[in-house]
Amino acid sequence: MIIEPKSIAFLYSYKCNFSCPHCSINAGPWHSEVLPLDVVTRVLEEAYYISSIQLIVTTGGEPTLFPDHLRGLVKRASELSFITRVVTNAWWASTYEKARAFLDELKSLGLDELNISYDDFHDVFLRRYGGFNNVVNAAKAAVDLGIRVAIATIRGKRSLITAKWLRERLREVGLEDKVYILEDYLSPTSRAMSLFDDAVVNVGGLGCSDAGVNISVHPNGDVAFCCGHIINDGESSWFTRVGNVYRERLVDIVKRMRSNVLIWYIRLVGPHRLVWRFNEEEKVYHICHACHLLATKYWDRLVELAQRKEEWAKELVDYIKSGKYISDLQSESYVLRSERA
Repeated sequence: MIIEPKSIAFLYSYKCNFSCPHCSINAGPWHSEVLPLDVVTRVLEEAYYISSIQLIVTTGGEPTLFPDHLRGLVKRASELSFITRVVTNAWWASTYEKARAFLDELKSLGLDELNISYDDFHDVFLRRYGGFNNVVNAAKAAVDLGIRVAIATIRGKRSLITAKWLRERLREVGLEDKVYILEDYLSPTSRAMSLFDDAVVNVGGLGCSDAGVNISVHPNGDVAFCCGHIINDGESSWFTRVGNVYRERLVDIVKRMRSNVLIWYIRLVGPHRLVWRFNEEEKVYHICHACHLLATKYWDRLVELAQRKEEWAKELVDYIKSGKYISDLQSESYVLRSERA
């Protein structure tokens, strides 16, 4: 069995017009770094030769703040027959007409999917542009244009905007059967460490569905073996890095990633299981929080364990031999997935 990447998320800048307190990559208006469009295009063209990759995501930061990058990435990815997705806070959708015009151009370039980030944390900033009406305008315009739509929401203990709340609001505007809702829980990593009191313990028994499967490319060229939620954390950012597109080809980075047994373990068994192997009393709030703990609090223990691979590699082998990983993988999809509204 080989871990095969299915998608690449391009975070070509951390610049964002919002500065949400739960943002694990520390995005905000103060950022100015941008991965050049020619580098983005080159990596896309290298990805074409990795047959397992089928989805290209543009995210950030707020990717719509860089229209040339956004248009160029969507167009070239579509030309290469990738499925394309844009993740956005919908600040640009203050009216239906504006949302439609904006998405119509992207649709003509090859946009397939729109993922709108909206929750209590985003709402504070989105109110400056129109609030939840922006979400409705963007979703309606996308549906009318034949673009698949999801609303992704992050939930804390005190959240008012939840998947249930979104379902009710979407029902009121006739979008109940046309929009997916993706709900995740707050990960107290990076800037979100200030929100520990609002975090909910939410770690299941399975491994990380992103590790080695949904890789990410960052403004400085770094590639993370996952969605990259700790890539900007001062203490643990190095942990998920597997290469840099300025120094090597994507195919070489992926080849090295495939042979990394630790990534296999995180993917199939879970980083939280390693944390609990070192301290069964440790409270793990989120699977990304588990990787942060491994990279900081338990790194010395992890290094020691790596010298005795038989103690944990057997668990991984038994999991693979059981065939359970096959049903776990089959339950995933590189297109939008989750409950409909």
